[in-house]
Amino acid sequence: MAAPRISQPLAPGKFTFNQVMIIGEGGLGQVAKIVITASQAPAINVGSEWAIKKLNAKWKSHPEARARFDREIAALQSMDHPNIIRCWGENIPSGERFYGPRPTGSIS
Repeated sequence: MAAPRISQPLAPGKFTFNQVMIIGEGGLGQVAKIVITASQAPAINVGSEWAIKKLNAKWKSHPEARARFDREIAALQSMDHPNIIRCWGENIPSGERFYGPRPTGSIS
């Protein structure tokens, strides 16, 4: 799979990705497998697989749902326990809210 052309250089810490598949879906969000296509983030290598959780499209314009999703991100970022998925980052590309659970191995 060829990486997309990037018209402007990525800023430090930024990356782009292609969504490969939906892993799971719930009422508020969905978890997707992604492959990194370009990266200026030191710990995120091109070609590596990650998972992201994003807010379902039907909730993007609902302030209460967005606030709940933001609280979920804040809660995960404050926790550090081996039985809790840690949040490695968050982003709002083009207004789409998502965060990335830190990977622990192969994503299927």
